[in-house]
Amino acid sequence: VAFVDIILPGMDGLAILKALLAEQPQLPVIMMTGYDVEDMIRLALHIGAIEVLHKPFEHPNDILHAVERLRK
Repeated sequence: VAFVDIILPGMDGLAILKALLAEQPQLPVIMMTGYDVEDMIRLALHIGAIEVLHKPFEHPNDILHAVERLRK
């Protein structure tokens, strides 16, 4: 599982998502964002992200729950 922020300093999280999936198409990628970027969220899901988590996380176990959803 890869966790990638949508907006990174000096980098484009969506470009990282594309590169990861080009190398490993079956890799589950969970994107994260602390911004209201609905268009980028839709694009991330369209590109192949499994899920998008919103920061700050409401519960300490949000990441763990996302991984558990992948296992099911």
